[in-house]
Amino acid sequence: MSGYTIGISCTLLVICLHSWANIFDNYFSAKIFKKLTTLIFLSSFVNLFFLPFVFFTGRPEMLNLASFGVVLLIALCNVAYQYPYYWSLRTAETSVVVSLFSLGKIATPLFAFFIVGEHLQKVQYLGFFTIILSSVLLTIDFKKIRLNKECIYMLIVSVLLTIQLVLYKYLFQQSVKWSSSVIWVAIVDMAIVTLFMVHPENFKDLKSLTELSKKQIGLFVLNQCFTWTGDIIGVYAVYFIPVSLFEGVESTQPVFVLIFALLFIKKIPRLFNEYVGKDKIAKKIVLFILMVIGTLLIILPTITTVA
Repeated sequence: MSGYTIGISCTLLVICLHSWANIFDNYFSAKIFKKLTTLIFLSSFVNLFFLPFVFFTGRPEMLNLASFGVVLLIALCNVAYQYPYYWSLRTAETSVVVSLFSLGKIATPLFAFFIVGEHLQKVQYLGFFTIILSSVLLTIDFKKIRLNKECIYMLIVSVLLTIQLVLYKYLFQQSVKWSSSVIWVAIVDMAIVTLFMVHPENFKDLKSLTELSKKQIGLFVLNQCFTWTGDIIGVYAVYFIPVSLFEGVESTQPVFVLIFALLFIKKIPRLFNEYVGKDKIAKKIVLFILMVIGTLLIILPTITTVA
């Protein structure tokens, strides 16, 4: 199996895992947790229990000062993006929020070019423009001619995540092992959010969560499993394919979220924040198809080159 095939296969698996994680994130941020800092802290804490699995791929190494500085930037991006992300989930439909991850992808070629020297063809840049245009049309309020606040929030989120992924790629180019980068980022991430929990209001909110049911705790752990596994496989994917290609393929994620909502919203309605009425579903489908076309414009030149 070629490295390209492995990279694309991993990306598709990431899409499925993160789609369910986004659905769970909406449920917990909007209906369970009052303070987002508590949610972010517990997410980072649970993620530490997954780290032993990383040791199977290799032991972590000590980092030099420059590499540790990059790890710190990655961890800061990881903490910072979660606040506007959860704010968006509290006020907008999940598939719309997920589609807005595409906004920052217009910056992906720029960051990838200047930081790790990646190049794309002209048709691939056209694909990025198509994705961005579709995302904007999903959220713009034509009556007031302004973008929804979720669009601004998610622009910040997607740019931070793009910077984070490019910085991971930079670490790999500096011969830092995948296992070392994942473990050190998780440790620094946990240290940052622990500092936030020192605030009395956040600590008080944490103690109030003893009322969570076993089912809710189980769902929370399952959600973190989906999120962590998707994140780790995504980092692994960019070992084999360009960051821009990974980001482009992942833009199809809102299609998966919408499909899952259509399949399961009647069985577990409390879990979903998705309007599936005929009056809006058609618009979503058309714009999601445009995103897929944009993604194909990004992928196909790469497939031709590999072939």
